[in-house]
Amino acid sequence: MQQEKSACFTGQRPESFCSDSREFKKLEPKLKMLLKRETLQAVQQGYTTFYCGMARGVDILAGETVLSLKADFPEIQLICVIPFPRQPYYWADSWISRYNYLYDHSKRVLISPAYSPDCYHRRNRYMVDHSDLVIAVMAQETERGGTASTIRYARKKNKPVISLLYNNEIFIR
Repeated sequence: MQQEKSACFTGQRPESFCSDSREFKKLEPKLKMLLKRETLQAVQQGYTTFYCGMARGVDILAGETVLSLKADFPEIQLICVIPFPRQPYYWADSWISRYNYLYDHSKRVLISPAYSPDCYHRRNRYMVDHSDLVIAVMAQETERGGTASTIRYARKKNKPVISLLYNNEIFIR
């Protein structure tokens, strides 16, 4: 019997890609196409479990992508790794709706019962520790922030990382 393989997504929030939400909305179809391509490739390689950190931006787009593929690949599952219950509390309604949809249609792991300064960091480590592959999407290479930290941690743990960099309307692998 083949061992189950899992992957997690990490990526930056909308403001890292564009200065305004309307511009990010225009970019979303490209990001979703990219995430679909990478997720399909992972499924074809035997990955069946996908972890999503539930942040605005790449995380939520990745979760939506996994759920959109379930009709064709019923064996795949989405696990939402929630840093703390009130994560989306101050978000715009459109992001809260998307968060709630993912929450309602997936398995969930709660990292902390309340906000703590390290709950996002612990969420990222949990996802890497439970994954065999990390798929990262960034607007620019940086040494700072949660995505960069997650990539460094994955490499330290000898996990393969697919890094996709958005650069002037194209993605570089």
